[in-house]
Amino acid sequence: MTASITEYFTNNNRMRRLTQTWFQEFLRSYNVSTAQSEVLILLLKQPEPLQPKEIARCLQLTPGAVSQLVDSLVENGHVIRTPSPTDRRSTAISLKEDGNDMLMELRRHQKNFQHDMSEILTDDEIEQLLNTQTKILAYLERSTNGKNQS
Repeated sequence: MTASITEYFTNNNRMRRLTQTWFQEFLRSYNVSTAQSEVLILLLKQPEPLQPKEIARCLQLTPGAVSQLVDSLVENGHVIRTPSPTDRRSTAISLKEDGNDMLMELRRHQKNFQHDMSEILTDDEIEQLLNTQTKILAYLERSTNGKNQS
């Protein structure tokens, strides 16, 4: 049987969906949506609390959407709202210990997941897979002039 590029893309899409399902199931166990997780991850990466308008800018969301996300994260105990030290009209959003613990647990799960994947592939297979993906990515980037890179 000759493998086709269509099979590659089909399998790649299946792997993406299965990985997303794994991620969403983990988040669901903490009563967190994918959008809420983006806020939490952003806050984890910041040395200081963020104002809602900064969260909106970084995640390309409307202020109203950020307000709803933060409201639910506050309600679930993952983040805290405090008066902004720089703007009395605004609040600063920061991770609570519960939110930080959840993200650390997510990191542990991701590392275990990656370890499990590395156990089923040899080093040569991983290298071949990376080389193949690199070639495809380079082609796609050239053909789209580098648009929509993530």
